[in-house]
Amino acid sequence: MNPEATEYLNKILQKNPSALSETEKVFLRARRGYLKDVQIEEYKEVLDAKHVVEKAKPVENHDEEMVEAYKKEAKGLGLKFAKDITKDELISMIKSKKASNRVQIDTKE
Repeated sequence: MNPEATEYLNKILQKNPSALSETEKVFLRARRGYLKDVQIEEYKEVLDAKHVVEKAKPVENHDEEMVEAYKKEAKGLGLKFAKDITKDELISMIKSKKASNRVQIDTKE
């Protein structure tokens, strides 16, 4: 872990678990492997996997929103795609289209 992250983790570990912000909780969960057994026990409530699952649900909704945004962008670029296209496929198509647009613009000059 880099020195800044180590310093931030140590700052978090000085706080009472109930006083942690959501950002600090996420940071702590992500670095659970760096904690000693005593620290894991002290921050058990924060580190509980149930919290991670609950926080993961909005990400799914976020992905759906992102797919819709990419679909809109792709349509704006004149791209056609299947109804069940994935986010990664959309991103790839959009990048390719933008790259080809740049090439066409560069060659016209």
